[in-house]
Amino acid sequence: MKGTCRFCEARLTREDVVVHLLHGNADEGSSSGDTLEFHLAERVRLADEVHYYPHALLLVSESVAHDLVGRAARLLSYLIRNVGQVVTRGQIIDGAWNGEVMDEREVDVYIKRIRSLLPFPVRYTLIRTIRGIGYRLVPI
Repeated sequence: MKGTCRFCEARLTREDVVVHLLHGNADEGSSSGDTLEFHLAERVRLADEVHYYPHALLLVSESVAHDLVGRAARLLSYLIRNVGQVVTRGQIIDGAWNGEVMDEREVDVYIKRIRSLLPFPVRYTLIRTIRGIGYRLVPI
């Protein structure tokens, strides 16, 4: 699977990123060349063994790499930018998805998708539901 970095248009393969994460170096013949270090330099630690690499749009949970794309990636990035703050569904739609017209409950669907990629004990403590209001990201 190949993806394009949303920041510099470099072509990345998921395998290049995973090999680097697990072994500390990229293959000599990687398609991403010298840019792989750049893409992995920014890492957000969310919990023990849970990291997000925003340039690669990759969520690594317990050594398993998950591709995040589209709305899920923008949602997680928005929660990271607002870490510790309660954000409403409307704020998420406006801030993460540029005010795209949609039902506010779609936010819940994407939260569920992100949570499904996390290990069980972290799933509900990392992204907390604030009943009747929205969500809060609480790194642990």
